[in-house]
This record gives sequence, C-alpha cells and structure tokens, in this order.
Amino acid sequence: MAGRMTGAEETYKAVDSEREVGRARDYPGFAGKFLSALDYLFVLRPMILIPVWLFLLLGYHFGARSAGLSYSPFLPSLKLGATFLAFTGLVGGIYIMNQIADRVSDARNRKCFFIADGIISLRRAWLYIVLLYLAALAVSSFFGWEYRILIVASILLGYLYNMRPFHFKGRAFLDIASNAVGNGMLNFAIGWAAIAPLSAGEGAYIHAVPYMLAVAGVFTNTTVADMEGDLVAGERTTALFMGRRASGVLALLFMTASVAVAYIVSDWFCLSAAGLSLPLFAVALISDRVKWYMVSYKLTTFIFALAAGVLFWWFVPILIGSILLTKWYYRLRFNLKYPF
Repeated sequence: MAGRMTGAEETYKAVDSEREVGRARDYPGFAGKFLSALDYLFVLRPMILIPVWLFLLLGYHFGARSAGLSYSPFLPSLKLGATFLAFTGLVGGIYIMNQIADRVSDARNRKCFFIADGIISLRRAWLYIVLLYLAALAVSSFFGWEYRILIVASILLGYLYNMRPFHFKGRAFLDIASNAVGNGMLNFAIGWAAIAPLSAGEGAYIHAVPYMLAVAGVFTNTTVADMEGDLVAGERTTALFMGRRASGVLALLFMTASVAVAYIVSDWFCLSAAGLSLPLFAVALISDRVKWYMVSYKLTTFIFALAAGVLFWWFVPILIGSILLTKWYYRLRFNLKYPF
C-alpha cells in the first residue's frame, strides 16, 4: 500500500484538480458566522441519520398498532416529536464520537472534516456530545422505565462501538452485530416504547427482527465499499476478514432472511421494502464491483424511507429538506457534491 493513492484521495483529486476540494471554505461577515453555526447541525450527519429516523418511526407505527392505538400521519404527536428530536441528538452524538475516534484516518482520507480538520475542536465536540446525551436523558424522564433503559443502552453501545479498547466498529462480526442491534433494534424499540409497552401484542423485539436482519445486510455491504480506507486505518472489519465476495454472500443471506422473517411476522412494510431491495444485493454479489455494493445499500435505505413516508407524511418534507440542505451546505462549505 506504500505510496499508493487511496480511493478517497483519487475521488477528491478528480473532482477538481485546480481548487482545493474537501476543505472548509471561509466567508466574511454574517455568511461565515452562519455557516459556522450550521457546522454544529451537519456534524450530526443528517444523511446517515435517515435509517435511524425511519426505523424509529416504523417502531412507533407497530407499537401503536399492537396496542390498538391510532396516530395522525400529518403531524407528529408531542411524544413522537420529542422522541424524534431527542433520539436524533443522541445518535448524532454517537456520530460525533465516531468522528473523534476516526479523526486521524478521516484527515488522511479527506472525509468527515468537522473534527479531522479542527473545524470543531475536540473540547467542543465532547461538550456537544454531553449536552446531546443530557437532552435525550431529560426527554426520557417523561416516559416509562423501558424507554429510559433503551436510551441508556443506546449511549453505552455507541461508546463501545466507537472507542478503544472496545472499538466494535473495527472488529469482524461485532461491527455487524452492533449495527444490527443499534440501528435495527434499539431505535425501533424506542419508537415502540414512545407509545406502547414493549410487550404489547407480539412484542417489540419480535417485530424488530426483520429490521435487524435488513440493517445487518446493508451494513455488511458498507464494509465492502469501505475496505480500502478501513485497511489503511488498521481496522479489521467483516469484509477485511472474510473478503469481498464472501461478505457479499453474507449480506445477501441477511436480506433474504429479512424477507422470510417479515413474512412470518406479517410485516408487509418490511416484506415489501426488503423484497424490493433483495435483487440489488444479488446484482452486487454477481457483479462483485464496489459501485454496485454502494448502490445496494444506498437504494435500500431510500426504499425503506419510502415505506416510512407512506405511514408518516410529515416525514417526507423532512427527508427531502435534509437531502437538499445537505447538498447546498456541502457545496458551499466544502466545494463538494454530496450526497450525490
């Protein structure tokens, strides 16, 4: 690997060979102060919050249905709105912690610039994390003990996932398991607990299983796409341990299992979304190209987001607004075309 340009470095070089790309651009006066304030919003990484949001909402839907309750698709209830905002902050805090842990490799690979480039100092980043966690814990005080335990579990898992010596994100199979639990079960269960006991109906954890499997499949393919950067960073992810094709097989098996379990528990939303996503994982495996591995997990996230949008209409403008604002901000602040 010595002397070889990484895929990330090649990408940024190809975007613009004359101007400095992927570094914060300074603006005078109010514009500069406004963009600096927005740094604290986008360091939460709204684009990868989308899966967190949609599984939280699907958990709320199935919790309401299991308890025989109804909700409005047009406006969130006070409890759902508070949960949505608080859990956004909590998971955003976990993403900041991830950037703290990866700041050296992020600086080398020219991504996640906020902490890596010192746009937000380490001291301020840790303070921000603490404030976000305290806000989530404060909101949890208005809910039952099940909800509070799930919030604490999310905070703990976020630490174990990112920070050494645990560092689950860099350990084969633990990376998949922690993502499946964190993004497929805990957020689903928190959405459920915001409106009903976890034991209502068939129980939150039974209904969470197909979503955990879908997240496991999606995350496995992300480890394939990130193999080069993870190798340089000294990680030992599932894809680096198993190899690209074996990981693609594993991802396809996870998504197939998601379809099967969704059918067993009569979750037609997951069945439809996972079923539509399944061919993407097959194409990625057959082609064995990084491009198609990336397409598989990006389009799957979009398909599941559509499922949440069918149930919660107010989520659609949030989704669209997040994408458009992110695109505008990254172009203006870093001269990058992101997320597409």
